[in-house]
Amino acid sequence: KGWTSDDAVKKLRGPKGTPVRISLKRSGFDQLIDLAVIRDEIHIPTVPASFMLDPQSGYVRLSEFGENTDQELGQALRALQRQGMKRLVFDLRQNPGGALDQAIKVANRFLPRGAMVVYTRGRVPNSDQDYRATESSDYLNVPMVTLTNRSSASASEIVSGALQDHDRSLIVGETT
Repeated sequence: KGWTSDDAVKKLRGPKGTPVRISLKRSGFDQLIDLAVIRDEIHIPTVPASFMLDPQSGYVRLSEFGENTDQELGQALRALQRQGMKRLVFDLRQNPGGALDQAIKVANRFLPRGAMVVYTRGRVPNSDQDYRATESSDYLNVPMVTLTNRSSASASEIVSGALQDHDRSLIVGETT
């Protein structure tokens, strides 16, 4: 009581496998409920939703670009293909971005090998970098619509921009 969320997180965080004692207040109980909880790693999926919209249309929501995003997306796309996906709605709304390497891998799933995903140009000599699709894609012939909004940023903009630049997806929604 009286703690901010940050205060609670500071007290609850600790090494995996170690105990932390907490007390809960629950309506209908006069006394606090004491518990000992073992700390563990919490995995928050970056692909929180993937399902068929109709017999041919798949939907994938990508909430951010984390260290396992490409792997999670690959699993979702394979599952949708097994269910008959012939076209895809790719939802990047409210996606603030994340890891550049994962954005490149995600774009690679829909672009032909060698296609430019993003490039950087710096003031320092030899700091320029081109990032291209390096793998063969299993989804080059899947028509796509990519959803964006004003909260789609960073890696989301890289992916949606690359898909648009290579005429792989129609971008629908708000300006990022």
